[in-house]
Amino acid sequence: MFTVVIIVVTCLPMSALAAALDKDADPVPVVSSGSFTCDTWIHTSMDSFSISGGELTGAGWSFSRGYVSYNLTGTFTPGETVSLHVSGTMGEMGYQMTHKGNKLDFYVKYYDASGQELKDLTRMKTLENSPDGTMTDEMFAEIPSYAENIELFGSFTCEWSTPHSAASETVAVKVTLVSDSEPEPITSPTEPSSDETPAGTQEPQTTPESSEDQSGLASWERTWEDNQSRADIVNNFDFG
Repeated sequence: MFTVVIIVVTCLPMSALAAALDKDADPVPVVSSGSFTCDTWIHTSMDSFSISGGELTGAGWSFSRGYVSYNLTGTFTPGETVSLHVSGTMGEMGYQMTHKGNKLDFYVKYYDASGQELKDLTRMKTLENSPDGTMTDEMFAEIPSYAENIELFGSFTCEWSTPHSAASETVAVKVTLVSDSEPEPITSPTEPSSDETPAGTQEPQTTPESSEDQSGLASWERTWEDNQSRADIVNNFDFG
Protein backbone atom coordinates (compact mmCIF):
# COMPACT_ATOMS: atom_id res chain seq x y z
CA MET A 1 0.00 0.00 0.00
CA PHE A 2 1.31 3.32 -0.98
CA THR A 3 0.46 6.55 0.78
CA VAL A 4 0.24 9.56 -1.38
CA VAL A 5 1.13 12.77 0.35
CA ILE A 6 0.00 15.93 -1.31
CA ILE A 7 1.84 19.05 -0.28
CA VAL A 8 0.07 22.30 -1.00
CA VAL A 9 2.35 25.30 -1.29
CA THR A 10 0.68 28.67 -1.02
CA CYS A 11 2.47 31.43 -2.87
CA LEU A 12 1.95 34.83 -1.26
CA PRO A 13 2.74 38.10 -2.95
CA MET A 14 5.83 39.90 -1.72
CA SER A 15 3.70 42.66 -0.18
CA ALA A 16 2.06 40.14 2.15
CA LEU A 17 5.46 39.02 3.43
CA ALA A 18 6.55 42.46 4.65
CA ALA A 19 7.05 42.52 8.42
CA ALA A 20 4.42 44.53 10.28
CA LEU A 21 5.82 47.42 12.30
CA ASP A 22 4.77 47.94 15.90
CA LYS A 23 3.61 51.56 16.08
CA ASP A 24 3.86 51.47 19.89
CA ALA A 25 7.46 50.23 20.01
CA ASP A 26 9.91 52.42 21.94
CA PRO A 27 12.39 53.14 20.52
CA VAL A 28 10.90 53.17 17.04
CA PRO A 29 12.60 50.49 14.93
CA VAL A 30 14.77 51.69 12.04
CA VAL A 31 14.06 49.45 9.05
CA SER A 32 14.32 49.82 5.29
CA SER A 33 11.19 47.75 4.59
CA GLY A 34 7.99 46.78 6.34
CA SER A 35 4.23 47.32 6.57
CA PHE A 36 1.70 49.11 8.78
CA THR A 37 -1.92 50.32 8.80
CA CYS A 38 -3.99 53.40 9.53
CA ASP A 39 -6.62 52.28 12.03
CA THR A 40 -8.83 55.37 12.25
CA TRP A 41 -11.74 53.86 10.29
CA ILE A 42 -11.21 51.13 7.68
CA HIS A 43 -7.60 50.01 8.31
CA THR A 44 -6.04 51.27 5.09
CA SER A 45 -2.80 49.35 4.70
CA MET A 46 0.74 50.11 3.65
CA ASP A 47 1.20 46.53 2.49
CA SER A 48 4.89 47.08 1.92
CA PHE A 49 7.49 49.77 1.54
CA SER A 50 11.17 49.45 0.74
CA ILE A 51 14.05 51.91 0.57
CA SER A 52 17.31 51.34 -1.25
CA GLY A 53 20.36 53.55 -1.04
CA GLY A 54 21.49 55.80 1.76
CA GLU A 55 22.16 54.81 5.37
CA LEU A 56 19.19 54.93 7.76
CA THR A 57 19.95 56.01 11.33
CA GLY A 58 16.66 57.16 12.90
CA ALA A 59 12.89 56.68 12.75
CA GLY A 60 9.66 58.12 14.12
CA TRP A 61 5.91 58.27 13.50
CA SER A 62 3.46 61.04 12.58
CA PHE A 63 -0.18 60.49 13.54
CA SER A 64 -3.34 62.46 12.88
CA ARG A 65 -6.96 61.53 12.26
CA GLY A 66 -6.96 59.36 9.14
CA TYR A 67 -3.18 59.68 8.62
CA VAL A 68 -0.11 57.64 9.61
CA SER A 69 3.44 58.28 8.38
CA TYR A 70 6.64 56.34 9.09
CA ASN A 71 9.49 58.86 9.01
CA LEU A 72 13.11 57.85 8.49
CA THR A 73 16.32 59.87 8.72
CA GLY A 74 19.88 59.11 7.70
CA THR A 75 22.71 60.02 5.33
CA PHE A 76 23.59 59.66 1.68
CA THR A 77 26.78 59.71 -0.36
CA PRO A 78 26.80 62.44 -3.05
CA GLY A 79 26.19 60.96 -6.47
CA GLU A 80 24.28 57.90 -5.31
CA THR A 81 20.67 57.02 -6.18
CA VAL A 82 18.01 56.46 -3.50
CA SER A 83 14.64 54.87 -4.22
CA LEU A 84 11.34 54.43 -2.40
CA HIS A 85 8.84 51.71 -3.32
CA VAL A 86 5.33 51.59 -1.78
CA SER A 87 2.33 49.29 -2.15
CA GLY A 88 -0.98 50.13 -0.47
CA THR A 89 -4.41 48.49 -0.16
CA MET A 90 -7.74 50.04 0.76
CA GLY A 91 -9.76 48.82 3.71
CA GLU A 92 -13.27 47.40 3.52
CA MET A 93 -16.10 49.84 2.87
CA GLY A 94 -18.74 49.85 5.61
CA TYR A 95 -22.45 50.62 5.69
CA GLN A 96 -23.46 53.52 3.37
CA MET A 97 -19.82 54.14 2.41
CA THR A 98 -19.19 54.81 -1.29
CA HIS A 99 -15.66 54.34 -2.57
CA LYS A 100 -14.40 57.44 -4.44
CA GLY A 101 -11.03 56.13 -5.55
CA ASN A 102 -7.47 55.50 -4.40
CA LYS A 103 -4.29 57.38 -5.18
CA LEU A 104 -0.52 57.26 -4.85
CA ASP A 105 1.52 60.42 -4.24
CA PHE A 106 5.30 60.76 -4.56
CA TYR A 107 7.75 63.63 -4.41
CA VAL A 108 11.49 64.18 -4.07
CA LYS A 109 12.93 67.53 -2.98
CA TYR A 110 16.56 68.63 -2.81
CA TYR A 111 18.12 71.36 -0.63
CA ASP A 112 21.49 73.13 -0.67
CA ALA A 113 23.77 73.85 2.31
CA SER A 114 21.82 77.03 3.19
CA GLY A 115 18.52 75.15 3.37
CA GLN A 116 17.16 76.58 0.12
CA GLU A 117 15.13 74.18 -2.00
CA LEU A 118 16.68 73.41 -5.39
CA LYS A 119 13.34 73.76 -7.15
CA ASP A 120 14.66 72.95 -10.61
CA LEU A 121 15.35 69.42 -9.31
CA THR A 122 12.01 68.85 -7.53
CA ARG A 123 9.91 66.03 -8.97
CA MET A 124 6.34 64.96 -8.14
CA LYS A 125 4.12 62.12 -9.29
CA THR A 126 0.45 61.36 -8.57
CA LEU A 127 -1.70 58.43 -9.65
CA GLU A 128 -5.27 59.21 -8.60
CA ASN A 129 -8.94 58.27 -8.92
CA SER A 130 -8.06 54.60 -9.28
CA PRO A 131 -10.78 51.98 -8.63
CA ASP A 132 -8.07 49.40 -7.95
CA GLY A 133 -8.02 48.16 -4.38
CA THR A 134 -4.21 47.87 -4.40
CA MET A 135 -1.73 50.27 -5.98
CA THR A 136 2.04 50.00 -6.31
CA ASP A 137 4.75 52.34 -7.60
CA GLU A 138 8.14 53.83 -6.78
CA MET A 139 10.29 56.93 -7.17
CA PHE A 140 14.03 57.37 -7.61
CA ALA A 141 16.21 60.24 -6.39
CA GLU A 142 19.47 60.82 -8.25
CA ILE A 143 21.43 63.02 -5.88
CA PRO A 144 23.78 65.67 -7.32
CA SER A 145 27.08 66.42 -5.62
CA TYR A 146 25.98 69.92 -4.55
CA ALA A 147 22.86 68.80 -2.61
CA GLU A 148 23.07 68.95 1.20
CA ASN A 149 19.88 67.00 1.99
CA ILE A 150 16.87 65.42 0.30
CA GLU A 151 13.28 64.46 1.12
CA LEU A 152 11.75 61.40 -0.53
CA PHE A 153 8.05 60.80 0.12
CA GLY A 154 5.46 58.24 -0.94
CA SER A 155 1.87 57.67 0.22
CA PHE A 156 -1.29 55.67 -0.49
CA THR A 157 -4.73 57.20 0.12
CA CYS A 158 -8.22 55.70 0.06
CA GLU A 159 -11.16 58.13 -0.31
CA TRP A 160 -14.88 57.53 0.24
CA SER A 161 -18.11 59.32 1.06
CA THR A 162 -21.25 58.72 3.11
CA PRO A 163 -24.66 60.40 2.82
CA HIS A 164 -23.45 63.11 5.24
CA SER A 165 -19.67 63.40 4.82
CA ALA A 166 -16.49 62.54 2.95
CA ALA A 167 -13.37 61.02 4.42
CA SER A 168 -10.04 59.37 3.63
CA GLU A 169 -7.23 57.39 5.16
CA THR A 170 -3.55 57.77 4.23
CA VAL A 171 -0.47 55.70 4.95
CA ALA A 172 2.87 57.31 4.08
CA VAL A 173 6.65 56.92 4.25
CA LYS A 174 9.01 59.90 4.37
CA VAL A 175 12.79 59.63 4.09
CA THR A 176 15.03 62.60 4.99
CA LEU A 177 18.73 62.19 4.27
CA VAL A 178 21.71 64.53 4.70
CA SER A 179 25.03 64.39 2.88
CA ASP A 180 27.80 62.45 4.60
CA SER A 181 30.39 64.83 3.11
CA GLU A 182 30.76 68.53 2.32
CA PRO A 183 28.67 69.35 -0.78
CA GLU A 184 30.38 70.94 -3.77
CA PRO A 185 29.56 74.63 -4.35
CA ILE A 186 27.27 75.60 -7.20
CA THR A 187 29.36 77.50 -9.76
CA SER A 188 28.07 80.85 -11.00
CA PRO A 189 29.35 83.38 -13.59
CA THR A 190 32.20 85.61 -12.37
CA GLU A 191 31.09 89.14 -11.52
CA PRO A 192 33.39 92.22 -11.60
CA SER A 193 34.65 93.40 -8.23
CA SER A 194 33.25 96.57 -6.70
CA ASP A 195 36.38 98.63 -7.60
CA GLU A 196 36.28 97.64 -11.27
CA THR A 197 34.22 99.37 -13.93
CA PRO A 198 32.58 96.95 -16.41
CA ALA A 199 33.65 97.38 -20.01
CA GLY A 200 31.49 99.84 -21.92
CA THR A 201 30.44 101.70 -18.76
CA GLN A 202 31.39 105.37 -18.39
CA GLU A 203 32.51 106.81 -15.10
CA PRO A 204 29.95 109.30 -13.73
CA GLN A 205 30.90 112.93 -14.43
CA THR A 206 31.22 115.31 -11.50
CA THR A 207 29.10 118.43 -11.81
CA PRO A 208 30.67 121.61 -10.31
CA GLU A 209 28.72 122.81 -7.36
CA SER A 210 27.86 126.41 -6.51
CA SER A 211 29.26 127.80 -3.30
CA GLU A 212 25.71 128.34 -2.15
CA ASP A 213 22.75 125.98 -2.03
CA GLN A 214 20.43 127.18 -4.82
CA SER A 215 18.35 124.01 -5.20
CA GLY A 216 15.23 125.77 -3.95
CA LEU A 217 15.43 128.71 -6.40
CA ALA A 218 13.77 129.00 -9.78
CA SER A 219 16.13 129.28 -12.80
CA TRP A 220 15.69 133.05 -13.23
CA GLU A 221 16.28 133.56 -9.47
CA ARG A 222 19.49 131.51 -9.59
CA THR A 223 20.71 133.61 -12.58
CA TRP A 224 19.95 136.85 -10.74
CA GLU A 225 21.71 135.61 -7.59
CA ASP A 226 24.81 134.62 -9.61
CA ASN A 227 24.91 138.01 -11.37
CA GLN A 228 24.42 139.83 -8.11
CA SER A 229 27.31 137.86 -6.54
CA ARG A 230 29.62 138.85 -9.42
CA ALA A 231 28.55 142.50 -9.12
CA ASP A 232 29.37 142.48 -5.42
CA ILE A 233 32.83 141.08 -6.16
CA VAL A 234 33.52 143.81 -8.78
CA ASN A 235 32.31 146.54 -6.43
CA ASN A 236 34.71 145.37 -3.75
CA PHE A 237 37.82 146.02 -5.88
CA ASP A 238 39.72 149.16 -4.93
CA PHE A 239 40.78 151.02 -8.11
CA GLY A 240 42.18 154.09 -6.26
